[in-house]
Amino acid sequence: MKHSSQNNRIGELARSFQISSDTLRLYEERGLLHPQRMENGYRSYSRADVILLDYIRRLRDAEISLEEIGELLQTDSLDRIASMMHRNNERIYRRIQELERIHRDNELYERDVLKTLQMLDHYEISYSPRFIYHRIGNDFMEVMEKFRTLPGSPEPYLAFLTSWDFIQSPEYEEAVREADPARFITDTILLVTDRGGQIDVSRQDGFKVVESKKCLLSGQMTVTGQDYSSFLRYNDYIRRENYQINGDRLTICISLQAYKKAYYQVWQPII
Repeated sequence: MKHSSQNNRIGELARSFQISSDTLRLYEERGLLHPQRMENGYRSYSRADVILLDYIRRLRDAEISLEEIGELLQTDSLDRIASMMHRNNERIYRRIQELERIHRDNELYERDVLKTLQMLDHYEISYSPRFIYHRIGNDFMEVMEKFRTLPGSPEPYLAFLTSWDFIQSPEYEEAVREADPARFITDTILLVTDRGGQIDVSRQDGFKVVESKKCLLSGQMTVTGQDYSSFLRYNDYIRRENYQINGDRLTICISLQAYKKAYYQVWQPII
């Protein structure tokens, strides 16, 4: 920040503090700054105004509201100032926690997208992470709110659960060929990956836990309502490799493309 020892005009001061002239006018409207008016009507900011503006800038950087700044400028009580800053620090800490959660969820989503891309129409034997899920039923938002009560407020994926006995039936393949997901999906669920194994849902109503299992993992792309042939190729691979299905299939929705293409991670327990 650069400024002269003489009075400053509004444009000069705005450039010095890298803010807009409108911001300075707003501070004046709120009674935070009181510049003098020259004979030509232009605002003139004194050295005292510069010092005060620097103090306001520091408070704004700390996300103190203009209303609170107005209160601080009217009090000479350091106890009151400390109390307000303490409340603001608590607010900032809650925001940091929320940003850390968002950052964690974003990292996990990036990892899942890259893994799905890598595994498109490919197959590997992998041990699944621990999954926690809840059937959606008739109230999607109610189930979403239940996930937000879990430690860390994890963001769930939409996923589908298909029973292992049905997967091996002729009815399943017929429904897939006819592109009728209502017939080949047993349950629609919301699901989170508990990679650390730390989420306890023993006292939470409706949650189910799928512990880590040996699975056939694949990434799949479908065309909504038209083409689910990748599921048939997945089953063909299981038969060709003589794997035995050993649990319900979890199909996790990773990405949707304008109600047309959908990308999934598929975890099929096998022995």
